Order: sequence, then structure tokens, then C-alpha cells
Amino acid sequence: MTVDSTRQRPTWHGKSRGGRFGNGVFVWLAASRWGFAFAPIMLFFVVIYFVLAAPKARAASFDFAERVGRGGSWWRRLRFSFGHFYTFGLLQIDRLAALSGQSALFELTVEGEETIRAAHREGRGVILETAHIGNWEMMMHLLSRIDANVTAVMFDGVSDQVKEALSRLEENRYFSVIYSDGTPTTAAAILAALSRGDIVGIMGDRLLSGNGAEVRFLDTDAEFPVGPYVLAAASGAPLMHTFSIRVKRRQYAFTCHSVGRLKYQNRRRKQEDLQRWAQQFADRVAEYAARYPHQWGNFHPIGKTETPS
Repeated sequence: MTVDSTRQRPTWHGKSRGGRFGNGVFVWLAASRWGFAFAPIMLFFVVIYFVLAAPKARAASFDFAERVGRGGSWWRRLRFSFGHFYTFGLLQIDRLAALSGQSALFELTVEGEETIRAAHREGRGVILETAHIGNWEMMMHLLSRIDANVTAVMFDGVSDQVKEALSRLEENRYFSVIYSDGTPTTAAAILAALSRGDIVGIMGDRLLSGNGAEVRFLDTDAEFPVGPYVLAAASGAPLMHTFSIRVKRRQYAFTCHSVGRLKYQNRRRKQEDLQRWAQQFADRVAEYAARYPHQWGNFHPIGKTETPS
């Protein structure tokens, strides 16, 4: 498998669902301690609605259940899907609580924090590559204990209604945000942040646009973005695979796997290096997805999507 540098195939589009009222209610609940405790009860009824009213997301959850050994009968997959949706909702409630300034409510265990600190002291920036599993935003808040500028690269896929509901919480973010659309402008902004010595968090499991690497992921061919590796090789910033997993109520475990500085073995064949690095990350994500399947945050088909005709 190789990276095709000529393809420009966006593989994911869409906006977060939910109206102004519904999202506003959950923002309001998560922003207060008593509401934060009550929100999971309300979430139960919301999940019933979405399991019934979101057939594409439900089908993606069913497919994922099969891929991680949680499939079987229709009823068994439905039970998995309910737990999948419900856990996703819990992660979002925790995220809102942290955004509202309640991160002190959460207990965080850390594996690899000193690795990040040591890399940051070298002054060339650090790239933390993560995936849509667990709670990445909780991970970014965790970095407040490190004396560093932190920047998160986020896809601007939130609806205007959700943005309005979240707007009053934005000021509580510890970290800066670069909204990505996969263009060279975004890459330039990320390289500028790394040149300042920032710690940059970036997703590595969803191809938004541009070039991707074909990888084997959960027994199918998928495309992962190569942007994190291009940026790491161009900047000299060390790359790390990082995950923030919800262990239980108000408790998260943060894990860092150091990959190191990336260098092309042969610049004329650098696509092979990009594919190898993407496959390494895909294998790591698959391992976490199998261990924590309900915390998988992608509700769309895993395999490659073809360019519409």
C-alpha cells in the first residue's frame, strides 16, 4: 500500500447535530455541579431518541461492534449501540464540565507526562497525535500542569446552534485552537505554533481533505491523514501518540507513547515513510478501540469512501 499524492478525496463531512435549545440545556447542566450530576439521567432519554432517529450513525455503530468482536444478533448490536451512544454523551458532558471551569472535579492519572515535559524543554515544539477515542479535550486541559503554550487543531464541524450554545464557555479553555480545513493555510499556522515551542494536539484518524495514506484498520482498508507526519518531519518536533480514556465517573487515564523525531529515509520515496507512520498509528488506535469500544467517537463508516461521481 502506498500514498497516492495525486488524489484529493475528502472522506468526511458534516456538522454536529442538535438544536440551540437541546445543546443549551446540556451546557447549562454541565456548567453547575448539581446539573453535572443530573445530566447523565437526562442523557438516557436523549440516547434512546438518537438510537432510533439516527439510522446512519446506528449502522456505523453496528458495523464497529462487529469489527471489535461485540457484534452478533441484532439485539446484541443494539445493546452495544445504546452503550456506545450513551458513553459518547457522557464524554461530551465531561468535556462541557471541564470547559465550564470544573476540571478540578476530575481525577487524572498520567503515564508519560515527563516524556512530554522533556521534549518540550528542547524548544522545537511537540506534536501530540490522538484519535476520536476517549476524551481528547480532557487531555488538553491536563496539559495545564505543564508550563507551556498548548494549541489544539480542531475540525470546524460544529453547527451554528452548537457554537452559540458553547460560546460562553470558550473563555475557560486553557489552550488555543486552530480550526482546520485541511488547507496549506492551516499547515502554516501549525508550523508557526511549533516554531514558538507550542505543544500541539492533532487528530490522526480522520481524513478531512487532501492526501491520505492507505492503512489496514480494524480488518478493512481505510485512509488516515498524513498531515501529522509531514508537520513532524518539516518542523523537527517530536511526535507522540496520546490517549485520554474515561476509566470511570470523574476519572481519566492519560497515556503517552513516544514515537520520536521523524525523518524521511529517502525524500524521493517519502510517501512510503508517510504510509508506514500512518500504519503505526492505525495499529495503536485499533488496540485502544478494541480495549475501549464504547469510547470510539466516530459514527461514520470506517472503510474508504470513494469520490462521488
